[in-house]
Amino acid sequence: EKNPTLPLDHILRVEAGQNTTNFLRTRDKKTSVEQMSFSVVTSDRSLDLIASSIPAQKVWVKALRLMMHNSKDEAAGDSLQGYLNKIWNRADEDRSGSLTHEEVCKILESLNITLSKAKAKDVMKTYDTDGNNMLDKEEFLAMMDIMLSERKEMATIMGGKTEWNAGDLAAFLREQGGGAPVTEDFAMSEIRRLSEDPNTTNLTVKTLGLLLDEAKNAVYNPVKLLEGAGGDLAKYMAHPLTDYYINSSHNTYLTGDQLQGDSTVEAYTAALQRGARCVELDCWDGAPGVPEGNDGSEPIITHGHTLCTKILFRDVIRTIKNTAFAPPANNPYPVILSIEMHCTLKFQQKMFRIVDGELGEMLYRLPDDADATMEDLPSPEELKHKILLKGKRVHKPDEPDDDDDDEEEVESTPRAGNTSQRGLQPAMSFTGKSKKKEGHDIDPDWSSLISLAAVKANLEKTGKPFEMSSFAEGKTKKICETQNGQFIRYNMRQLSRIYPFGGRIDSSNLDPCPAWGAGAQLVALNFQTDDTPMRVNRGMFLQNAGFGYVLKPPPLLAKGQPTPPMKLTVLVYSCQRLPKLGNARDVVDPYVKVEVLGAGKDKATKQTSMVQDNGFNPAFNDGKGEALEFDILMPDAAHVCISVWDQDVGSDDFIGVHSVPLLNIRPGIRHVPLDDAHEARLHMAGVLCKFTIKELTPAEAKMIRPVDSIRNLVAAPAPKQKAAVDRSLGFSPDAPPGASSTILDSPAELEGGAEF
Repeated sequence: EKNPTLPLDHILRVEAGQNTTNFLRTRDKKTSVEQMSFSVVTSDRSLDLIASSIPAQKVWVKALRLMMHNSKDEAAGDSLQGYLNKIWNRADEDRSGSLTHEEVCKILESLNITLSKAKAKDVMKTYDTDGNNMLDKEEFLAMMDIMLSERKEMATIMGGKTEWNAGDLAAFLREQGGGAPVTEDFAMSEIRRLSEDPNTTNLTVKTLGLLLDEAKNAVYNPVKLLEGAGGDLAKYMAHPLTDYYINSSHNTYLTGDQLQGDSTVEAYTAALQRGARCVELDCWDGAPGVPEGNDGSEPIITHGHTLCTKILFRDVIRTIKNTAFAPPANNPYPVILSIEMHCTLKFQQKMFRIVDGELGEMLYRLPDDADATMEDLPSPEELKHKILLKGKRVHKPDEPDDDDDDEEEVESTPRAGNTSQRGLQPAMSFTGKSKKKEGHDIDPDWSSLISLAAVKANLEKTGKPFEMSSFAEGKTKKICETQNGQFIRYNMRQLSRIYPFGGRIDSSNLDPCPAWGAGAQLVALNFQTDDTPMRVNRGMFLQNAGFGYVLKPPPLLAKGQPTPPMKLTVLVYSCQRLPKLGNARDVVDPYVKVEVLGAGKDKATKQTSMVQDNGFNPAFNDGKGEALEFDILMPDAAHVCISVWDQDVGSDDFIGVHSVPLLNIRPGIRHVPLDDAHEARLHMAGVLCKFTIKELTPAEAKMIRPVDSIRNLVAAPAPKQKAAVDRSLGFSPDAPPGASSTILDSPAELEGGAEF
């Protein structure tokens, strides 16, 4: 590989034994070899190793887990001194205790600081106090101290001053806190804490920068990140499952694209450890040698009619059993297994025996009288450490038809290649020109394990609490455009799962925000793809300590009014300490992109200008900041994704990102931390922005609210009511096309009650 190192913060779990796909395919059945084996699992792969002995394996596993733990603690409490010590240790490669001119140039370049060799020599002369043409650690840290103080945006923030006294800082902190009381004594204690000098009385540019870059000044409301979103966790988790957004994975087994990607059991480990509480299993009849080691009696998991590899259903169930609630995530809340059934009765019987035997008491089973007496689904609190199976049951006369779960539009096209891993069914290409639907009878024993019955949706009818439906991306879009009010009410009483269009063969993701805005609980995303929808999903489920369950906003629970339309202004001041990209030698040319994603018309992207050759402390508009403004119609469903990019020839390179629900943004001058494509926090890097959120006036709201969006907020009326509803929206049934319409000031003005 180009980069043979594996950062500790990219590791999700260290597995003892032979539990990954590579080991399972080539398993050595000798007990001693299995006990010497271990795997390092990341979000997209596993490193599978065999130690020299059983004691050596135990040392490796324990040491790696301890290093992971310490790395997370270090990242959480990353200090400037720790950051500078790391830089020094990286620069002083020969451990001589001093840096040559070449070493200084090399480390500055690695920090994304552009200096010519001549300028670097001048800098060295300034700080080379003993005149030996080298910098020792003290001299190097003095140089870095000055560089950290060179922040153009501070002149704007400090009103032209170079220092603040305690009164200045107290006034600033009161404004940051929305008027909350801050004493000068507290401000003085902060000045001395940051400067590490018990006698200092003034705040410098450098120390104000440290204050603003601290995690406690981050943009994401810290209360929302706590267990129970800052309240009692048990009470927060005491609502029926239908009241929550649930972190959900699509085709969880895949690590690549949808046509020829690899299927692995560690993909389930990665998704579950990253917070997914719903994972998908596409189940098919097995065949001898498919995958290797299958005697023909074992059901398998794969993406049917493609060249994707196969894995054993049994191995997946064991992996889920071992990792769903395990460390380091230690997430105790229930996991839903979304079963896409393609197996014949014989293999369903085998699946029943595997699940019943492996999961046992972990499996949640419906009460015998659920059909007659169940009023609501249990809560996440009641279902701790439980696994629920969602799938088709034996059809009962009073139940709706079976669900069209993951029925994809496909066109049959033969494909070459048929190995034991990538064969079995004729391959299909996803072109959206015809439909292929497969159905099987359901085995009664298997049916008895299903606690969430997959049925065809009927928005007009109240179903049983344990009945849920899946909606394809295209169908969801149409419903949100034409029956949004009905869909919202449906999602107040039933679970809905939304899955991507089958044509997304590159494993790209759908925008989850419109479905969330309609109250759909489970929007299944391809976790292996780091794109904007997946980043928004991460931002959503940072809430409630990352447990994968987030209460829907009050309007979607019929417990409050929608938040009025808002204007968001993001004044982007600067970036700090951006990393180099891979092994690139060039200093980055950064710009900041801000995307708003939401329901209806709430979708916009704006970006700053580019700052050339500066990734250490790039300031926009010479430190005055660049303002990006967004008018947002439905704030309850809006998310803000802030990313940093390196402008390059051809295509720009992603550096880092942070996503936050609009209503979780803290106004004021805030630090935006950045995560890389592996969801690891970029230490000491970030963006400094001022966030302003204000309610739009009725006149401003009229200018941005399309009539169609208002119509979508109302449940589809019965035919005889249509004319009355049209009139309430300002439409005239007899008006010619293109005639003007009255636009209401607020959805609450709609007769008969508005829907969020």
